[in-house]
Amino acid sequence: MFYRQFINEIQQGKIKPFYFFFGADDFLLKEGLQVLKAAFLTAEGDVEYAGDNESVKKVLNRVRGGDIFSPRKIILWKEPPFLNAKDAGEEKILLDYAKKPAEDVCLVLFAPGVDRRRRFFKALLKEKQVYDFSPLKGKELTAWVRERARLLGKALPQPVLEYLLLCTGENMARMAGELEKIALYLGEDGEIRQEVVERLVSCSFNVSIFSLVESLGEKKKDRGLFLLKEMLSQGEPPLKILFMISRQLQLLYRVKALDKEGFPPRQLPGRLSLAPFVVEKLTRQAGIFSLQDLERALKLVREMDFAIKTGKKAPDLALELLLLKI
Repeated sequence: MFYRQFINEIQQGKIKPFYFFFGADDFLLKEGLQVLKAAFLTAEGDVEYAGDNESVKKVLNRVRGGDIFSPRKIILWKEPPFLNAKDAGEEKILLDYAKKPAEDVCLVLFAPGVDRRRRFFKALLKEKQVYDFSPLKGKELTAWVRERARLLGKALPQPVLEYLLLCTGENMARMAGELEKIALYLGEDGEIRQEVVERLVSCSFNVSIFSLVESLGEKKKDRGLFLLKEMLSQGEPPLKILFMISRQLQLLYRVKALDKEGFPPRQLPGRLSLAPFVVEKLTRQAGIFSLQDLERALKLVREMDFAIKTGKKAPDLALELLLLKI
């Protein structure tokens, strides 16, 4: 089961006394714990933390010990050492407990990754005590961002949402922080506009490359040169910029070629191994280029790459000439 299912269950009052969460980072863990705390703990209750070197028996003794001053508590055990040690004895003790856990204590285990072949994982999966807290992607991430903005009292139009995702690199922790900053800036204003995002959010290098290539397709060479100088002034290596321009042009070429071959738009994200909203933006941008334009541009990129690496042209000058020739 996934993070969203966990949240839905908690909101419905279906709280389990034992959970095993896993995911690449702990942002969703922190979010989920806040929801669990609000639903499970009384005013006196709190979250306790099991130590990195504690054994299963020691942690379970704490669980069973109880506390007259805290009728309910949550115990979080991050990266339990027995998962790496593969101690079958410790696993069995914990699995036995998971079948009949204490009702007034919620024991939560969290690990960045998990071996799905292990008996421990399979047994908890069968009991529906395992939840995947990996960072959200695609439609789930889009829905989460929109809901986050709504809770802050802000409407988030789709084009602005997509631009925010590009700026944050789909990093959920950063997205949450940027939305809070934007909401504070807007005050009573209820809609997040792109000019506000551009003013407040420092966008990723990929966004600058996307904008640079778009300016070339629209024949706005002055804007392209301005964006190039901005990237160079921020210390981006010329060869990295050239590589990313080449990558963007190749993606656009693939989009055009797949479209020409008759592939339906819904299949493009899978064929390109990219998020749907990224493919949508690529498709729109590809519309301003012809296949011949892209072939010519890619040939120029190869020529400038050779000129830089052989010392025939200074890197900065080679990039400027490339933009002027495309």
